[in-house]
Amino acid sequence: MITKLNLLFTGKWKPNDYPFVDNVRAIYLTLEKLIQPEETQVNGIVILADYSGVGMSQASNPGPFLAKKVVSILQDGFPIRIKAVNIINEPMIFKGIFAIIKPFLKEKMAERYVLHGSDLRSLHRNIPRSVLPDEYGGAAGQLDLSAWLRVLLDCEEEFIVEFCQPDPLEGVVLPDSMLFEGEQASRQDDDTFRGLRSQLYSCY
Repeated sequence: MITKLNLLFTGKWKPNDYPFVDNVRAIYLTLEKLIQPEETQVNGIVILADYSGVGMSQASNPGPFLAKKVVSILQDGFPIRIKAVNIINEPMIFKGIFAIIKPFLKEKMAERYVLHGSDLRSLHRNIPRSVLPDEYGGAAGQLDLSAWLRVLLDCEEEFIVEFCQPDPLEGVVLPDSMLFEGEQASRQDDDTFRGLRSQLYSCY
């Protein structure tokens, strides 16, 4: 049963306007909100990533170091069950993107990646049409992101209280390479979770 279907439109990302780390922060805030209902905690989420329009500017931006850290967040540092990652409309260049990501994936997680190309029938075999929007041959009506946008904007105060703690480095801009500095591989899962949250959002 799919209780939460999460859509990512990778091709709409403009690296020159929105740094990769900012995208990670946005995804993290979204996951923070998604994980709140008990139903989602029990059943997990399914991700549908549409790679229409993805080119070299997006594919070459993260690099293996940040790619590894993003995988670490989703795989080990965040208490959410990712049941499947469905990739649709992936270009040929996606093989290169996945080649960067795959070595950092645990075997069980790697098996949950499903590549559909432009084959909607393949997508429907993995995700019920009842939860898919019209754009993907589904029966859930036209895709409308405005409602979810309002949910996140309404959480602004909540996010500030959660993430904006007094920081002695306030006003100092750290390079991306230092963003995840100090991660200890031997920490317990909860410590890793707290550490990643702190490093992602010393001040949201």
